[in-house]
Amino acid sequence: MRTRSKPTSAVYVSQGVKLRFEDYRHKAKKTNLQVVLEAITAKHGQLADIIKASAVSTAPVGGSLFPSDPSAVRYLGGGAVQIGFSPTPEQENVLDALGEELGFSTRSTWIAPILNAFLPGRKDS
Repeated sequence: MRTRSKPTSAVYVSQGVKLRFEDYRHKAKKTNLQVVLEAITAKHGQLADIIKASAVSTAPVGGSLFPSDPSAVRYLGGGAVQIGFSPTPEQENVLDALGEELGFSTRSTWIAPILNAFLPGRKDS
């Protein structure tokens, strides 16, 4: 029996981001983990701005008098298609710390918009 030393994590992205991810990964000859870490590293100084610009409220409330319901906010690049990657425990700690700084408890929520902003090709909008 083979045991994995690194647990698998997943990020849920849109179909468009998944296609761009696979295209980039194959052309660059990189693993899923390498692409995810490269995207976060390349956009590190812009993470909060990318997240803010990627937020789309799906709440039916109009105007700016009432703030949107955080549970009704989705982020460009996010979706139902899974991309798996296996970070080391140390890399997981960094991912979780970055997520906390951005105000997220779920990696998928903030990594998907970063991938959307990083990957070449037509961005989700």
